[in-house]
Amino acid sequence: MTRYHNGYVPRNALICIATGTNSVGYWEHLLSPSQKYKHDALVARAKARTKGRILRITTGYCAYRPYAAQVQAKRKYGPDAAAPGYSSHGGTYNGRDAMAMDYGNWPSVYNGFGGQTAFYEDCRAVGLTPGVIARETWHVIDYDPWAAVPSGGQGTSAQPSEEDDMYDDGKHREVLTAARPVKLYKMGSGIIAVGDEGGFWVIPSEAYLNLLIAWEIAGPNLVNRPIDQNELTAMRGILGATSNSATAARVEAVLNLTPEDAERLAAAVGRQPVVLSEETLGEIARAAAEGAREGGADGAAAAISSLSFVTTIAA
Repeated sequence: MTRYHNGYVPRNALICIATGTNSVGYWEHLLSPSQKYKHDALVARAKARTKGRILRITTGYCAYRPYAAQVQAKRKYGPDAAAPGYSSHGGTYNGRDAMAMDYGNWPSVYNGFGGQTAFYEDCRAVGLTPGVIARETWHVIDYDPWAAVPSGGQGTSAQPSEEDDMYDDGKHREVLTAARPVKLYKMGSGIIAVGDEGGFWVIPSEAYLNLLIAWEIAGPNLVNRPIDQNELTAMRGILGATSNSATAARVEAVLNLTPEDAERLAAAVGRQPVVLSEETLGEIARAAAEGAREGGADGAAAAISSLSFVTTIAA
């Protein structure tokens, strides 16, 4: 039994060690406390072995990858990316806890210092598993991401406590709303977002609003009173009329999505993962094989649809 569904590890269970933007949009490097401890140890070993070179996680969601980011990766990379909900970056892999990291600069770091053999040796020495996907030499998996961090290790405060799990949902939403850098207000018939340094955005549709909330930029609650133009002007003057912060970059990355992409992604992040037992998967596989023998792809789909526990097959 895995601790979390793939792509749905709670944000407060992870440590953010880097952020940025790329052609896809805003990204974060998120690690579990145990994973961060191993990452730090690997970076230290690489630095010592190579006389000062720094091993880095690749830019993008190349550590923990939330479900919405997995959807984006699949759209961008097609068959080279895992199906959303099955990525080794999502917190599970092949039915067990797992958190992957990509170290794209390992060839330049280890060049002249043992190459791939030395890189893999250092990974294994700190408890990480390289080489799971042979062609992806940069891809390293932590198969024990929730192990206790040794005394003196960093980041243990990010581990969720039992008390966290028993939060009243309403109170939890209040805590999240207070912590996030963008606040949502009702203004006239629409909703606006105000950033922590004065950035101001009109939210075009519910899909964009849902993405800002799902990606932990804003909300989940609206401030419980409407705002008028006078208050907005004063607020922005106090906070700073413009913002070049990472907060602004995150909001603008979301709002720069096309309406079609926003709708598609919002639908994806709102969809809960389906967990199937091995027995159920076996039934589906057998039905698909039998149907395919009779009628190809259409026959396989029809056979799966006929199973008692299947209500629909998504296109």
